[in-house]
Amino acid sequence: MLEYYDYWERALYQAVVQMTLSNLDAYCGLLLRESPEDSPCSTVQTLLRGAEIVLEPDAASIVEGSLTVVKGIIEGSKKFVRHLRGTWIPAREMRSTASIRASVPSFYDDIISLRSVKTKVDKIQDALIQLMKVRHAPSSYSFRQLTGF
Repeated sequence: MLEYYDYWERALYQAVVQMTLSNLDAYCGLLLRESPEDSPCSTVQTLLRGAEIVLEPDAASIVEGSLTVVKGIIEGSKKFVRHLRGTWIPAREMRSTASIRASVPSFYDDIISLRSVKTKVDKIQDALIQLMKVRHAPSSYSFRQLTGF
């Protein structure tokens, strides 16, 4: 029976890895799309405040929100808990003296250490930088009075 359970745990691990990688790919594709018929991945409002033109949300807020999505995709692997060796019994919470929270053994630690996941996260960060350079100007502009025209 040990081989049977090991096989299914490996199969579950591979499925979670594939799910995480495909979700990261899909999100990166969402950020990089350029087709005009596609809906935008974010909208930026231009506001006139006194003598300044301000863009909202600012670039930092868009990046922070995007990285929160990436973190959510990767942390979703915490829902898939490990099992006791040779069984299909989920592992129990483990408490550490250094930590207040209990942790449940999951595939998360293995997934965040994968080179392919790190590469995809780097690709998303590069896409965000590219997106901010192309679509988002500096956070505010000054303009001169147009009353003379």
